[in-house]
Amino acid sequence: MTQAPAAGPAPALIRETPASFDVPVLLNQDWASKHPWLVQGISWRGEVGDFDLGLFGGGEVADTLARWRRLLAALGFGGCVHARQVHGTRILTHRTVHSGLRVVDAADGHATAAAGLLLTVSVADCIPIAFADPAKRRVAIVHAGWRGVAAGAAEAAVGILAELGSSATDLLCHLGPAICGTCYEVGPEVHERLGLGRPASNRPVDLREIASQRIAAAGVPANATTRSAWCPRCEPDRFFSHRAGAMGRQMGFIGVRPASPD
Repeated sequence: MTQAPAAGPAPALIRETPASFDVPVLLNQDWASKHPWLVQGISWRGEVGDFDLGLFGGGEVADTLARWRRLLAALGFGGCVHARQVHGTRILTHRTVHSGLRVVDAADGHATAAAGLLLTVSVADCIPIAFADPAKRRVAIVHAGWRGVAAGAAEAAVGILAELGSSATDLLCHLGPAICGTCYEVGPEVHERLGLGRPASNRPVDLREIASQRIAAAGVPANATTRSAWCPRCEPDRFFSHRAGAMGRQMGFIGVRPASPD
């Protein structure tokens, strides 16, 4: 059985705030104020509740792609990348910028040093985990449900960024809106897979807490990690939540702005 890392200092809580433009997006203003070259955040349902960016849920493709174009235009990116996610640890490195939305297969994360390419992951309770190297302007993002956390998806992203030349000790990390430790009740087998021991019955687990411990064990300083105060299950009017019965998906995203200010 995999052992959970020893608990360390809890990551600071932040609450992403709505963007000023007319697209339902919450931005990490803490990072934006300190690193204006960086954009990181997540889409949400919006006032009408229909800003679904899921590409594999059987919705009307033309409407979904129109929403993607709105997102890219609002964030100021000409190209983005997404993948069909498989709850694994495969992280793709992207070295060039293309135009429009490019969808690849069987991956749960992306990394790049290329300015102008938006990296995205689809979530609806799972954690969007964003990484940034402020000195070298390299970024990554991971989709992590309990299977991804248990398998080491976040640690895999740290490893990919190391291959690009970024030290774990120089990284920032943010665990975005995801189901909270009160809402996320799971079976004994999940606790065991996460290295928590096997309880006698279903019990809640704070997946972001486990992920943050693993990220710290991978070398990212504990005081460089933050976590969102939002929970999709607690806020079903704002977010799509699988456990609340919603079929839509929001997109966690990160990117180096095309025209990086000094």
